Amino acid sequence: MVRSITLEVRVIYPADVLLAQKAPSQPQTAGGSEASTVASISKGAQLVTLVKLCYSSLMELTTEIEFTRAKASLSEVMTEVVHRQHPKVIDRNGGRERALLIGGEVAEAALAGYRFAPEVIVDDGEVTVRLSQFGLLGFGETVDEAMSDLVAELDAYAERFLGDYAFYRRTNRAQHLPYLLRFKITPPERRPALLSEDSRVQATAG
Repeated sequence: MVRSITLEVRVIYPADVLLAQKAPSQPQTAGGSEASTVASISKGAQLVTLVKLCYSSLMELTTEIEFTRAKASLSEVMTEVVHRQHPKVIDRNGGRERALLIGGEVAEAALAGYRFAPEVIVDDGEVTVRLSQFGLLGFGETVDEAMSDLVAELDAYAERFLGDYAFYRRTNRAQHLPYLLRFKITPPERRPALLSEDSRVQATAG
């Protein structure tokens, strides 16, 4: 169901402009003209607030947004997507081009099932962390060092993969997409913990 909201917008002058426009011969009754000016400003503030509330309500109700409108209201769109967890579909050229815009929390929830399976191998004082499904290795003298090295390797691979997805989607690595999206949507400082937590989950499941 399509809902429409009609907004009335008026220009409200600042108080100093309104006071300057009063006729010099106008009698200054106690609280008269100034009280009227203050009342006008108060009504104007209420009107502006109403416009903002109506616009916000319209944005909340709309999941699909035309590209031009989304571009003009990018700040409001980002607020809806990131802070209110309200995904948006951006439509351009009458539906021929469509993109999905979602916030980090929604993305993490949607991709939570795509867990990595790092294996920790200790040999002669050297630690290796292996991601067999991606053919990646991380090395270090401790588990933390090896995990950090693996994070760097995985990040470099994600950059290559997502930067040239048109190629990778035609290979047997296409299935890596949701895993790499989950990795990239995770803040950099949390990525080592992400792999460590996935490792513990895999060990428990095993």
